[in-house]
Amino acid sequence: MAVGVTWFFPGAGGSSTTCVLNKDLAEPFKTEQGLLNAGMFAPLGFFGLLASRRVLATAAWVVAAPVAIEVGQAVLPWVGRNCDSSDAEMNILGGVSGALVAWLGTYIAKARLQPVQPQVRPTLLSAGATLVVCAVTWQVAITPIAVDATSLQSPDDAQKQAATDAFRTAFGDRYTFANVQLQPGPDGHDSLLITLERDGEATLSWPKTDRFNVSLESSSQPGPNSYPVGGSSRRDVDATEAYAIARRYAGEHYPWALRGSTHRTYPVGENAEFGWMTSWRFLQDGVVMPAKLDVEINRAGRVSQLNVDSGPPHVKLPPIKLTRQQAVARARATQTTLDGVSVKARRLAAYEVRGHWRAQWVVAIIPEGSDPSSVLVDATTGRVDDSGPDG
Repeated sequence: MAVGVTWFFPGAGGSSTTCVLNKDLAEPFKTEQGLLNAGMFAPLGFFGLLASRRVLATAAWVVAAPVAIEVGQAVLPWVGRNCDSSDAEMNILGGVSGALVAWLGTYIAKARLQPVQPQVRPTLLSAGATLVVCAVTWQVAITPIAVDATSLQSPDDAQKQAATDAFRTAFGDRYTFANVQLQPGPDGHDSLLITLERDGEATLSWPKTDRFNVSLESSSQPGPNSYPVGGSSRRDVDATEAYAIARRYAGEHYPWALRGSTHRTYPVGENAEFGWMTSWRFLQDGVVMPAKLDVEINRAGRVSQLNVDSGPPHVKLPPIKLTRQQAVARARATQTTLDGVSVKARRLAAYEVRGHWRAQWVVAIIPEGSDPSSVLVDATTGRVDDSGPDG
């Protein structure tokens, strides 16, 4: 039901499922999604009361059912839907409103309703027990994440200008926007979603505009929307030519990346069907720094994908105390089951945690037959953060 929220299954190596708590209670009233959620449950409350004639039972179930649905969406991997407090909020309000309208109708029509006293015990056994199960599941398996809002919103002038500036830095005035939307994220880490007029899309972090990801095309057949470097295109470039083109592009648009500690060029897709990616990274005592640049050059020698992190190339870090093996052991200890699960430390990277830079081991959790996930293990304290790396 919710829009644009990332969450993780507990089955993927034991990581907690996250559920979004929207701090803006008024926001769903301003969105089509919120009103639809209310409208969907209003008939259930209305017809539920008319059919059962039980006020207490109907009221309890229009509260318990939305809560159970959201908790179920969070913990059942085959459902594939997001958990969002705004959905439950509007479902409950819709159900209660429908029940109130039905109650008012029966009052005006002087229709008979069932007495409340006989409803107490069966209601506690059914709806009450459902809420207790939901509460226990929430406590054991769900990690709440408070956000300012969950629905896509219209950008203000500053956000529109930030999107324009990011594209001008990357591509000049070549591309025109079809739409720009603000996607709220946890702890104020929002994103601008940018759709191009022809093909292509991009995301820009907000309010810190340091992360910029662009996809100009996703086909293995190079198209006109990819970006020509130097005003010309080639046919069927190889790795050496792709690196030369990517380097020329970086020198023109992101010259700071060329001062990186290391770079590599590698194929994208089977037999480089999508082209070649060149990545520049900054290293500090073996720790990967925030600043990075990835430029994908398609087989026609044009830029098709771009990932930019203009964070600092060097930061002050606390002393590193955990080895790679110790980080793996810490991550492994958080897993509820180890059957068929492989745990590997990918890299040591710098991440900003509550305003301070920390060295973190990025540890991959790879269940057999399932998609991998990642956790961060603080290289100084050993603290494990199962929300995973965010970039």
